[in-house]
Amino acid sequence: MASDHALNELNLDKDTDSERHLLEKITHLAARIEKLSLENNYRFSASKAYFGLVHARIEELREQRVEGLPMVAEFMDRRLTPAMNTCDAVANRQEALARRIANSNDLLRTRVGIVQEMQNRKILQSLNARAAQQLHLQQAVEGLSVAAISYYVIGLFGYVAKAAKEFGWIAHTESAVGVAVPLVLASVWLGLRHMHRRLHAKRIEKD
Repeated sequence: MASDHALNELNLDKDTDSERHLLEKITHLAARIEKLSLENNYRFSASKAYFGLVHARIEELREQRVEGLPMVAEFMDRRLTPAMNTCDAVANRQEALARRIANSNDLLRTRVGIVQEMQNRKILQSLNARAAQQLHLQQAVEGLSVAAISYYVIGLFGYVAKAAKEFGWIAHTESAVGVAVPLVLASVWLGLRHMHRRLHAKRIEKD
């Protein structure tokens, strides 16, 4: 199960890298198309202006048809109109290609963003799992610390109780130590809790 999960994460990372590489290519291609469109649109606009100027000059001639001879308007129309149609077709195709590239770029960016969000979510889940493990470990260490400190303090109290028995202050050492055990455990536990709270409060103030 763990190996399948690791394999899926590896495949996801590979897919993300390939999609990022493809996104870079599409971005460069979009920039190139934009540059070509700006350059060609300038030429196409100049051609349309020239085409309109030619038609305007021909209309100013007010030519009349002569039998057996072609009119200037017809001659220029046969020569220039196909070229202008070609310019319009190229301009429309550039615009369509730019729209397709932009749509592909948006879709791919969305895909990469979703994958990154999934990866960030997994990272947060991993951090939460580690924080929970650290909390359990801290609680275990805290329990061991309470036991170790209490054992040491009770040992010292045992020596004090023996000395007090020698002086005749108490009659039974074991009873005194037995009564002191829960008191020492509670005192040590409360002391450690208070210390952790103070450290946590200072950490929050620094942040």
